[in-house]
Amino acid sequence: MVVLLSTSRVQWCSWFPRRVMVWVSLVFGRMSLKKEEERMIEDSERERERERETEKRQRKRESWERKRVCVCVTLPLTTPHKTH
Repeated sequence: MVVLLSTSRVQWCSWFPRRVMVWVSLVFGRMSLKKEEERMIEDSERERERERETEKRQRKRESWERKRVCVCVTLPLTTPHKTH
């Protein structure tokens, strides 16, 4: 009986930490997965913001180019021509 008890205790001692390690790794794995998901969501939001910024810049540039073209076209028309 003593031998059986000792072996079962050894088995339990080897089984219990393994079970705890599995549980801990599962919990930490879930936490890290959640962190990864949050990080991915944040990264995608940052990318969207960057795209919006670049779109705004492009729109501003396009509008400025249009204005410049308009100014270039209208300026010679509005300036009075010198008569010799």
